[in-house]
Amino acid sequence: MTLQTALIAAGHYLLIAAGLILLLLAILLAAAFLLTFLMRFFADISLKTVNGKIQYQILLRLKIWFYEIILLDSDDSDEESAPEACGSEPGSNEKNTYHVTFTDEKISVQTTETKRHGSDYEIIVHTEETVSKDIRISDGGVQTDIEMPDIVTTTDDVLTLTEDEAENLKIEDGTVEKTETVTTEYEFDKTSDAESKNNFDNEDEFEKESENKFSNESDDESGDEFDDVSGDESTGLSDSLDEIKRYVDLSDPGQFVSDSMTAAVQISKATARLMSDLLLRTDIDEMSADIVFGLSDPADTALAFGAIHSFNASLYAYLADAEENSRSSKKRKKAGEICAVLRDDIRIVPDLTNKKFETDAEMSFSFWIPRLYIPVLRFLLNKNSRQVIRRYLYPYFIRHSLRTWRTERKQRKAEKKRSKKSSSSNEIGGAHI
Repeated sequence: MTLQTALIAAGHYLLIAAGLILLLLAILLAAAFLLTFLMRFFADISLKTVNGKIQYQILLRLKIWFYEIILLDSDDSDEESAPEACGSEPGSNEKNTYHVTFTDEKISVQTTETKRHGSDYEIIVHTEETVSKDIRISDGGVQTDIEMPDIVTTTDDVLTLTEDEAENLKIEDGTVEKTETVTTEYEFDKTSDAESKNNFDNEDEFEKESENKFSNESDDESGDEFDDVSGDESTGLSDSLDEIKRYVDLSDPGQFVSDSMTAAVQISKATARLMSDLLLRTDIDEMSADIVFGLSDPADTALAFGAIHSFNASLYAYLADAEENSRSSKKRKKAGEICAVLRDDIRIVPDLTNKKFETDAEMSFSFWIPRLYIPVLRFLLNKNSRQVIRRYLYPYFIRHSLRTWRTERKQRKAEKKRSKKSSSSNEIGGAHI
């Protein structure tokens, strides 16, 4: 056997081995994929804010046929937490009031057209609904208006009637326009500096102290903006925000809020469709949330709440469309139940006076893993989704989390080296003695 023949034979054996390895990997992947059809995911989540600190109870389970795996069982609740201290007597502080007005306007245009086919009448009813949402914020002097994009839905209904039925109904061709307006108003009280001013002998001392406080806050790092919380809640809220900073890049809070608003607007439609598809494929046992949030700047709070309000409107529009136009009666019923939950049990309120985050949420749901493949794949293939993942999620969340993990790993290694060196030096010292 020549060298060339031996090399060719070795190459053939290598190709066969590589092919067998690839075939084995394909079989394993196919088996894992088929195994997911037996997987059902369960989640029980509870979030509460006690004394400014977020306490949570999270239980995530994965059931594969009859075998159950606990993925996460975390309980950070503190049953011995003392209740918050009562505030000062009413009327002790001078207050300013912020007025926030939400205006929902629905314009419905219904066009009726009648066509005759022999002895029967065909009645075509075309309905076009335009929903517009506006937000107005006023503090008595400055007024800000935020306009949300309009949501337009169209439906066509066709009725076939006999001549007698058409005469009894007395349907006339034409266009009918109907307008419905719902206005919701909120008021937020802002405590003034009158109480602080009373603690000084004169206004000059108060102004001097205020200037010193402002200069000290300006000298802090930009990331500390989220840590400056006054009152007894400062320690607990700061701990929660420090934990958030481990996974989110908040070195420039203003830019983070701006980029978040841009990403929310860009991905709102795709996310609303994804969420509606996931909710329709999920068995919900309990879902309720009562959230109050506020950022350092009232304008940022208003913009954030506007984005949330717009997303909720888009999600509600998708679910309402499924409730009306779905061919499956089960899907229509489920869409109606989810719409009722979003309308009655989910409450998000902005606080334009304080920087805070308070929540009281309870969620319990489950779903089959294979039912999520199509909605998630549709979402990932969306152009706007890919851009948001690349330009927003990666720099603020993924890359920052990786950097935090690497830094903490280096710190743990350094601590191990120091402890090992200290123990070895103690052993040497003991041997000399």
